[in-house]
Amino acid sequence: MARDTVLATGGASGLYRHTTSPHPASGEGMMMAAELGAELMNLEFQQFHPTCLYDPEGVPFLISEAVRGEGGYLLGGDGQRFMPDIDPRAELAPRDIVARAIDGEMQRSGMDHVWLDIRHLGEEAIRHHFPTIHAHCASRGLDIARSPIPVVPAAHYSCGGVSTDLTGATTVPRLYAIGEVACTGLHGANRMASNSLLECLAFARGCARRLAEETAESGALLVERTPGTRPVSRELIAELREAMRGVMSAKVAIVRHDAGLDEAAGTLAGLSERLAPHLAEAAPDADAASLWHALRLARLTVACARARRESRGLHHNPDCPLHADATPTPSRIHLNALQMP
Repeated sequence: MARDTVLATGGASGLYRHTTSPHPASGEGMMMAAELGAELMNLEFQQFHPTCLYDPEGVPFLISEAVRGEGGYLLGGDGQRFMPDIDPRAELAPRDIVARAIDGEMQRSGMDHVWLDIRHLGEEAIRHHFPTIHAHCASRGLDIARSPIPVVPAAHYSCGGVSTDLTGATTVPRLYAIGEVACTGLHGANRMASNSLLECLAFARGCARRLAEETAESGALLVERTPGTRPVSRELIAELREAMRGVMSAKVAIVRHDAGLDEAAGTLAGLSERLAPHLAEAAPDADAASLWHALRLARLTVACARARRESRGLHHNPDCPLHADATPTPSRIHLNALQMP
């Protein structure tokens, strides 16, 4: 048995319908830690990248912010720019402001996406500055030198996760977390671009130094578990996961409201109740286990969002004033906060 365990399992973007990763994690590592009693922190702060290629039938593909930096325009359903009316920095505003603006424009127009237009830059400049984006879009039948790019905000990075100290240690002895699964506090309520890469390097080194120290062997006993033999319906798993992603995307995403969070809490509890009876005698099943982890993490995320009575960073609730708490603190939660079915 390993003396220590390090989690490096990624974030929780898979709780949402649109993500920037082809195979997003759904917080499985966070919930494995929570099952052992680990504290989770800042789950309500989920970052959305403003511009993911909108293609429901294809794999996610990130359209870099450099495209807007080079002069790209965001266009609404009427073909007109909307960012200059929202922020003086227009398309160059911070990604959370741009993501909220796109979300608002989609709500206003009823469209599933907006447009990112760089045609005015000219084909030569587009091919020079964005060869990968140009080639990828071309492979999917889109010539971005002649047509605007359909884009949608997508879940990109989880600022919350398993609470750790500066060595990656969680609140569970001998359990460590590194990377997006962890919440070190470094990113606060809104991660700045690329800081997560530096965090991985710095905290991994600190964790390695801690693990290299001589410590006594663990006296913890292994927990025996006898799995069942009944398969869980593939159709049920797919249905419940899609329903979870739907409610999280509609009610617990870029803009939240009190009523929507209340509705999400009830819907997610109902989905958990539907899955729970199938797990007691279920045969080992990675998809079913992933869904069970995801549903409970989604419910904990909603609980944290409901508890924060202010708008701050990535948590934007128009029913709450901006920065209302003069001495803001991280949200902290444990698995026993749920009234489990």
